[in-house]
Amino acid sequence: MKTNICQPLGITMKSVFVPWSQSRNKKDNPKVRDYSLNWKVTILYNDREILTTDYMAGIGHCKTRLVNKRMAYSGGYCIADADAIIKECETGKYYTSLGLIANTPTVDDVMYCLVLDAGVIDHSCFEDWANDYGYDTDSRSAEKVYRECLAIGLKLRNGIGDKTLAVLQEAFQDY
Repeated sequence: MKTNICQPLGITMKSVFVPWSQSRNKKDNPKVRDYSLNWKVTILYNDREILTTDYMAGIGHCKTRLVNKRMAYSGGYCIADADAIIKECETGKYYTSLGLIANTPTVDDVMYCLVLDAGVIDHSCFEDWANDYGYDTDSRSAEKVYRECLAIGLKLRNGIGDKTLAVLQEAFQDY
């Protein structure tokens, strides 16, 4: 689904791919399902930087899987194997009949996630947020997530304003 929610509002993005082995998601002795695509993204509003953060997508977003699935349905023979997925998570690129192509997130995909995180500012306190999202109110890791979401929400609100943030929340309701 291609959408164009952010660009008409003056929201654009720069992204730099981060190899999985250098990401915050790296694990010792990983299984294929542990891998992910990772980027450092900077959100711009009317060409002014407002937020830089990590962005991660699971292996379900690997284009290697999508390209190979499409090829299989069209009668071709190609199997997306673990090596291809791992390679894409390390390089940020996938193979097609046209050669290597970079896998990059869209500004809409990234902003959708950030707007969800920013929903924390609609809660009066950690306990209210934790109860709404199913977190343990006595958990330090839950409080850490809350604080990270709060920092994102405040940066977004400060950078794009309440009105634009509300427009995004409405636009992303059925995203």
